Parts: sequence; structure tokens; C-alpha cells
Amino acid sequence: MALEPHDRDAVRWAVLPYLLLLGAVVGAVAGLLEALLDGSTRALGPHGVFSVAAFYGLVWAGAGVLVGALGWILTLLGLRLSRALLGSFLVSLAVFVLVGAYVNIALLPGVLAKPSLVADAVLLAACVALMLAIFRTWRRRLKAERATLRRPAPLVLAAAGLGVLLAALGIAGTRSSERDVRSSHRREGGLNVILVVVDALRADHLGCYGYERETSPNIDAFAREGTVFTNAYAQGSRTKEATASLVTSLYPSTHRVWQISAAIPEGTPTLPALMKGEGYRTAVLSANPLVSPTFGFGYGVDSFYVDRTGPQFRAVLLRAASQLESRIWGFGKAMSILKKLAKLIPPPPGSRSYEGGDATTINREFLSWVDEAPAADFFAYLHYMEPHAPYEPPPPFDEMFNSGDYDGPKVIAPPRAPTMLLPFSRGKVLPEGERLSMISQYDGSIAYFDREFGRLLTELERRGLAERTLIVLTADHGEEFYDHGGWEHGQSLFNELVHVPLIVWGPGRVPAGVVAATTIRHVDVPPTLLGAVGAERVLEALHIEGVNYWPFILSGAGSGPDPPAVSEVYVSERSFARSLVADGYKLIHTSSEGSELVALFDLTEDPGETHDLSEQLPDIAESMLSGLVRLHQESADRGRAPGRGFIDDATREKLRALGYVE
Repeated sequence: MALEPHDRDAVRWAVLPYLLLLGAVVGAVAGLLEALLDGSTRALGPHGVFSVAAFYGLVWAGAGVLVGALGWILTLLGLRLSRALLGSFLVSLAVFVLVGAYVNIALLPGVLAKPSLVADAVLLAACVALMLAIFRTWRRRLKAERATLRRPAPLVLAAAGLGVLLAALGIAGTRSSERDVRSSHRREGGLNVILVVVDALRADHLGCYGYERETSPNIDAFAREGTVFTNAYAQGSRTKEATASLVTSLYPSTHRVWQISAAIPEGTPTLPALMKGEGYRTAVLSANPLVSPTFGFGYGVDSFYVDRTGPQFRAVLLRAASQLESRIWGFGKAMSILKKLAKLIPPPPGSRSYEGGDATTINREFLSWVDEAPAADFFAYLHYMEPHAPYEPPPPFDEMFNSGDYDGPKVIAPPRAPTMLLPFSRGKVLPEGERLSMISQYDGSIAYFDREFGRLLTELERRGLAERTLIVLTADHGEEFYDHGGWEHGQSLFNELVHVPLIVWGPGRVPAGVVAATTIRHVDVPPTLLGAVGAERVLEALHIEGVNYWPFILSGAGSGPDPPAVSEVYVSERSFARSLVADGYKLIHTSSEGSELVALFDLTEDPGETHDLSEQLPDIAESMLSGLVRLHQESADRGRAPGRGFIDDATREKLRALGYVE
């Protein structure tokens, strides 16, 4: 059944490029279909759909080359292989792999589970039948029009049409971003705004808040030149709840961003988006993968610097392949090739190439972004990961606070444990030497950040930007070192977790040396910053929880608005804690699967929250609990369904390394 010489030449010179083109079309169509069927096209945006389709196009173009090369070799060995047979095999192979991957990922336990293997066998049989049906149809067509081997007009037209569609999607995403950036350059010579968030930074570990160790000389000097709020509260004790409240001015009960995959509800006004609406050039530079466009933080952001994977990494092909990578010998190489192909797709407009997330790198990338348009007013949210666990500051900060009383290995992280909710569960007790070693490493991380923060201020001054820049420094939450029986954060609402630093600095604008004892909350930050740039009219149209503190800050008074501070943390719908700070007292209401506890503390007499007064002062406890329930219900009634951010395997591993997932 050997081919005639001219047929061999046709296979040799025509089938290979034909199958490459066929593979590109089949793959791109599959990518478009996956984006449509997944229902994520709106969230992905034009560039995201382009990325998924382009990735599949690259993969199946490569598959077409391999199939064509195999056919070429077999033809040279004397086997009769036609273009129709090779093409139908390529198409059915695409259906088997991509449909099989989707079924296994979305509907079945896993690619190697028994139900999956049975489903794969059925799908394989169906794809063989599909290949035969396509082959017969294709062969009849080729017999009727033999010239199509050299002039594959229908396929060329399909490829051209698909190419135009993909180009339009890519250009639409790019032009949208360019239009946003151009419009954001219209403000010049006004006030720049920087929101600095230091992850897991306890207020009481800074010199300006009374800490005995010299962890923060630059922050302390910064505080002396601005206004320090001594009673600032985060609305959550984890990054998810706290940062969502910080940028939306909504309580967690309203934005409902507490599950690991939850995203800020689409359409919710965020601080970057509102500042962009005021004509600001906007950027977010984040060392925390939870603060990313994946979880809704990209609204209104011109430039986003964060460690994240592109939309093409969400493809079911990569997700299924990752399950096989460690289970099938040699599959790791195939996975490596797939990842390299995925990285060939250009990042979405406004994304900066991630080259690390330490404070030095965040500063360098931020200043580079500023230098792109030095005359334009900008808003930037900088989220630093120091001193979040693991506590691994670079030398000499790793030795800076070691006392010498402990001679064991440095303790850079607390013991891992299932999610705790104090006081219903407690963490593992560590020897005191290990606990103190951990705190020393934590303090060293603060000192490292402090040095880099000082360098950032110096660079702003060198560029002549300091005198027209307003900076707010705060933390998303604090950190616990077994103060109440827990480690890290997210397990309670005691003050080591929700009492955060908050310092406002602006030479010539913000009164220096003011220490304000009034209560301020994270939800007050967005309206205060909008007030600072003269956007009070925007506040009138927003349904938010926060108060505009800007007039109070300008007055230089030590006391002013004193709203109740609500904080929340959720393990699940039935396991949560809520707290209320008002009139010098703090009430914590904790519920775990139907069991409830209420604790009351006098923060003036007992700032460490060690003496529960709920039984001694039942009237105050009952009144504050009623107030907390009412405030929670009001915010819950305004609740919005959170969005969903896809967490791929690479991101999940990063979150696991940081302790966010088990």
C-alpha cells in the first residue's frame, strides 16, 4: 500500500505545514470554547480570552507538527498515510485530550481515579469513532477536489478569520488599558497618594507605639513628622477580610470576602478605581498573592505588580497535566514544555513582570513605575510581605535581636496546625526559648522593612516628590505569638491581631507630631484619602461604612470622630468571631458550630485583654452585644455575593507556603 512518488512528495512538503495550521485552528477554537463554557469570559476580559485561545493554538500547532513528522516517517517506511487520516487523528486527539481533561477536572475525582479511567476509556472509543467518521468525510471531499492538498482554501480562510478574531481580542485589551492610562495622565502638579500596607505588622512592635527594641527608626521619624493614630483597627485579622475592607470601605459582612477563593464583588467601588476616576495614574504593587487581580483588586489599576499566573495557566489542559506530572514517569518534561508555551503569551496590559516580592524589589519596581510619568499625579497601593511568616530577614537583620540565651536553630515560623478559633481551640505550646527566637526573627523582619521604607522616602525626596505626596502607613493585621493561645493570625480578634499602626504623613499638609487617641478604622481610609484629594462629591454617592477623617487630620486635634470599630473573622458560616470597640471597652463574640462565647474587656485598664468582665459588667456586655448584632445585621443586609478567583496549583503552593491553605 505504498504511496506513489508524487504522493510521497506531497506528504513530505504539504502535510507538515497543513497539520501545523490545522492544529493552530483546532487549538484556538478549543480555547475559545473553553472560555465560553467556563463562563469566565467576562472576568477574563478580551486579553484573557486571547491568552487561553493562543495557548491552545500553540499547543496544538506543536501537536500538528509532531503528528505530521510521525506521518512523514511512516510514509518513508512505506505505509500509506493520507492527509485526511493524519488530520482526522489530530482533531480526534484534541477532542480526547481536552474533553477528557475537562471531564476529569470539573466532574470527576481526578485523572487517575477509577471513575476517571472508565470515563476516559469510553471517551477514547468515542474519539476513535469520531476519527473514522471525519476521515471518511475528509477522504470523499479530497477525492472530489484533489487540488485542495496544495490549496487548502477552507482551512486557510478559517485560520485567517480566527487570526483576525484573536488579534481583535488582544488589541481590544491593549487599547482599553492604553485609553485608561492616557486618561489618568490628565492630572499634574497635585497631590500624590501612597497607601503602604505592611503585612502582619503589630503596632506594639514599633518604637512609635512604645516598643522597647529599636525595630523602626525610620518609621518612628516618619511618625514624628505626621499624625499617629494610637487606636486604629483593622476590620479583620486575616488578609482576605482586612484588605477587602481597606479598599472598599465595607465591613466583611457586606463584601463577604473571607473564603480563600473569594474575590471583591464585581462592580464594587474600590479605592484605586475611585482615585482613577479622579484622574490619577494608579498602581498596585503587592508581595502577597491574595492581593491580586485574581481576587478583584485589579479594578481601576493601570499597572499591577504581583506574583500571579496568567489566564492561560487556568486552562484545563495544564490543570490536568499537573496531576500527572508527579505520577507518570517522564511527564514532568511534557509539563515543563507546556508551561514554557504558556509563558510565550504576553501578559495582559498593565501587568509588570514579577521578579520577586521583598521590600527592596517592591520599592525598585514602584520607583521605576513612577519614573515612567514623573509629572503625572499617582495613587499607589504598596503591599509589603515583611514581617509575615516565615520570618527570614536577610543579614544582618536575622541576628540583630538575638539575645544569646537561646542556642538552638533559628525559629522562623510557628508550628503548623489546623485552622484555630480561640478559645475553642488552641495552638501548640513551644518552649520559651523557641518562642523568643521566633519573635527576634519577626522583629528583624520589621527592621529590614524599616530600612527599605527609609530608602523609599529618600528616593521620593531625591525626585522632588516628597513635598507633594501623602503617605498612609498601616498593616492589614497583626501577629500573635501565643499571647492568647494562638499563633500567626486569623484565629481571634484580640488586639495583637486587629489593633494596627496607622500613620498619616504629608509635608506641609499634615500637622507634624500629632498623636490622635480617637478611634479610626480601615474602612475610614478610602473616604479620608478621597477627602484629601478634594473628591468629597464622590463620597456623597457611595454607600460605605467609613468616615472622612481629612478635616480632623488637618485640624491637628488630638481627638475627634470616635465611631465604633467592628472586626470580623470567619472560619466558616457557623464558625466566626466578631468584635466591637466602643467607649473604651471591647466585646468579642465567638461562635463555633453553635457554641457561643462572649468576652468583655476594659481596654484602658487591661490593654492586654486578660480579664473578662462580661459577668462583672453584664449590662455593658449585653448592650455592646446588642449593638454588635445590630451593626452586623445592617451590614449583612447590604451584603453582596463575592466573586470567585481561580486558584491554580502554582498559586495554591505559594499560599500553602505562606500558611494560607493547608
